[in-house]
Amino acid sequence: ASSARLFDSLSRLALGSGGALPGALLVAATGNESERQVDRRFTVALSPPALGEGVVAVGALEPTDDPAKPYTIAPFSNIGPRLSAPGVDILSAQLGGGVAKKSGTSMATPHVTGVAALWAQRILQAGQPVNAQQLALRLERSAQQLDGLSFEDVGIGLVQAP
Repeated sequence: ASSARLFDSLSRLALGSGGALPGALLVAATGNESERQVDRRFTVALSPPALGEGVVAVGALEPTDDPAKPYTIAPFSNIGPRLSAPGVDILSAQLGGGVAKKSGTSMATPHVTGVAALWAQRILQAGQPVNAQQLALRLERSAQQLDGLSFEDVGIGLVQAP
């Protein structure tokens, strides 16, 4: 519980009036401690820093072969995300050069961050100022709900670019 409060305090410091990053949108991975492949009920709640106040927590999705339901929750993804994004077999830079396929909520989080940047660009092009609350609202309103997957597992749904 004390670590959760620590991340609340850090979030308030970063986001609050006079904070280090006023207006910043904080996006964090929910964590990879769940083991649904062992037992679909074996899930773990989101972990720090995603549980911090005002943080957009991101869960990981895994593609399926079913066009009617193209994604399922990744077996390792912790519960409690606000949004979800692809997080299995994502091409990523590899230490020493090259790329490798990696999986994790840390692979899903950059998708949400990138989409947030695209929404910020769209807002700026419309001549409006960008703030974190407005950006989070755009992300949430544009998210695609995923049939057959619970809010607890995927949050509002799959993040969508403008």
